[in-house]
Amino acid sequence: MTTTVTVKTHAWPVKVTTVDAYEQEQTCAGVPQHVASRTTTIEIVAPNSARDFYITSSRSLSFEEMPLPAAE
Repeated sequence: MTTTVTVKTHAWPVKVTTVDAYEQEQTCAGVPQHVASRTTTIEIVAPNSARDFYITSSRSLSFEEMPLPAAE
């Protein structure tokens, strides 16, 4: 099952960290082994925008408000 999470930002960006963690059992040369992998992705959602993210049984999300962008 998949759940959609929408991040809507205002005047500041938001950092979204996605972690995909997989575990499986496999056999190598007749010996059972437990294999785990983990991938982390960091994305920044720009100010005054929206973006969809997806979570599953093997994916988690975390969010962090970033500092206001410097005035130009």
